[in-house]
Amino acid sequence: MPKGKAKTTKSARSFMQRHIKKHIEEGMEQKRAVAAAYSEARKKGYSIPKKKKAKKR
Repeated sequence: MPKGKAKTTKSARSFMQRHIKKHIEEGMEQKRAVAAAYSEARKKGYSIPKKKKAKKR
């Protein structure tokens, strides 16, 4: 069976939502809050898709 992209589980989504909301309430801007939540989720071991690499121009 071909390998597909890693899918985010329901528990990982709820973890992300809680942490994004927490970071925004602490005064962090939205993009930084999302990045921080992804980082924390990966460290916890949740199934999160890999980071996208920036395109070179």
